[in-house]
Amino acid sequence: MSKIGQIDYRDCLDKALATKLNQILPAIFRKVERIDATTQQISRKLFGLGTQIEAFGDFVLQQNQTLLSLTGMTAQLIIQGSPSPQSDSIPVTPATYLSRINLINQLRDKLIKCTWLALVDGPGKGKTQLAVSIYREIDEHSRHWVSLRNKDDLSSNHFRAQIVLWLINLTGQHSLWLSYTSGVIPFFEIVNSLTKVIRPEGLLVIDDLPDPVNSEDLYSDLEHIALKFSSYGLKILTTSQRAIPPFLNVHLQSAISSQPCPYLSVEEITILMNEANVSEIVKTENVAYLISGTTKGHPT
Repeated sequence: MSKIGQIDYRDCLDKALATKLNQILPAIFRKVERIDATTQQISRKLFGLGTQIEAFGDFVLQQNQTLLSLTGMTAQLIIQGSPSPQSDSIPVTPATYLSRINLINQLRDKLIKCTWLALVDGPGKGKTQLAVSIYREIDEHSRHWVSLRNKDDLSSNHFRAQIVLWLINLTGQHSLWLSYTSGVIPFFEIVNSLTKVIRPEGLLVIDDLPDPVNSEDLYSDLEHIALKFSSYGLKILTTSQRAIPPFLNVHLQSAISSQPCPYLSVEEITILMNEANVSEIVKTENVAYLISGTTKGHPT
C-alpha cells in the first residue's frame, strides 16, 4: 500500500484533541473568571475585616487607657478617703502613782545592755506604769507605744498595723498604708525601712503581750524585729504576764533580759500613803507593813 493510501493517525488525534479543547476551554475560562471574582470578593471582605480589627484594637486601647485613668483616680480616692489606723494611746498615770526613780534608772541601764527588756509579772504589779516612765524619757520621734490589751485574736494584725503607722508618722508617706494593705509592700520591708529611719536611737514599747501559745505569728514578728533592732542598737520594751517563749531566748541569746517588778518597800508604801492623803490615823508603819503583806508589795 502506498503512503498516499495510509491513514495519518497522529493528524487525526491532533484534530480530535483540538476539537475537545475548543469545547472545554470556554468552560475552564468561565470557572477561572468565577474563581478570580470570588478571590477579589474575599480580598475585599478580608480588607474590611482588617479595618474592623484595627478599629477594634484602637477601641480596646482607648478603653484600657480609660480604665487605667479610673484605677488611678480610685486609688487616689482610697488613699484620701480610707480610714487610717490610729496610734495607741499611752495609759494615764494615776494621781497617786509613786515614781520609783531608782528602779527606773536600773531598768534603763538594763535596757542599754540588751535589745529587749521584758517586764514579766502578774496583774497589778505596776509593769505598765514602769514602761510609761521609761517611754517618756525617749525623744518623741524615736519612740512608739503599742497596746495589745484585750486585742485577743487581733493582736498580730494590730501590732503590724501599729508598726506601719510608726513608719507613716515618721516619713509622712500616707500612701504606705494602701501599699501595705494591698500587698505591694510586705511587712518585713516596712520593718527594714523603719529601722533605717529611727536609728541610731529608737524604742518600741509593747504593753500587755498575749499568751505565746495563742500568738505564734506575733512572736515570730517580734523575733524578726528584735534581730533587726539588735543590728542598729534599737530597743524593745515589753510588759506581759507570761514568760517570753523559750525559742526567742535561744535565737536571740543575750539580746533579751526578763525582769519582774520589785515589790514596794515599806518606806515607799508610806510615801504612797502620803501622796494619797491618807488619814494620819492609819498612816503608820504598822499599816504600811500590813499593806505590804496583804498586797505582796504591790498596792494598787
